[in-house]
Amino acid sequence: MVIVDQRGAGLSTPGLRCRESINAFKQSIIRTDSPEDESAFYNRSIIACNDRLQRNNVPVQDFNTYQSARDFLAIMDSLPYASWSTLATSYATVIIQAIELLHPRYFDRIVLDSPIPVNYQEPYTIESSIELIDRILKLCNQSL
Repeated sequence: MVIVDQRGAGLSTPGLRCRESINAFKQSIIRTDSPEDESAFYNRSIIACNDRLQRNNVPVQDFNTYQSARDFLAIMDSLPYASWSTLATSYATVIIQAIELLHPRYFDRIVLDSPIPVNYQEPYTIESSIELIDRILKLCNQSL
């Protein structure tokens, strides 16, 4: 079993720990603003976090799905396993899908618990879910 902290998370350094957004979330529990005002308040906290990280020379542009996929591929390439059986949950499902798109031969099986489409920034549609399921089924059929 291999467990990896994604770049910026857990014990990795530098860490993308946004105390600004954590504090905003905690404050949202007691605030009684409109949803629009609450969203604007939270967005300001994300901007403040980004500004702080950039002032501290954290290369925030290097923290994205495809960089994470490349990091995981580097780890996978460095270990002596011919194929991988993978369980991913939440945002990790996006990273595993990105790896699968880059190198489908790496996996003999993938379990995605609550998959998020790779294009999660786009509006969710039934079509995007069907495309994801089709891609996974094709991968599974290649492994058989």
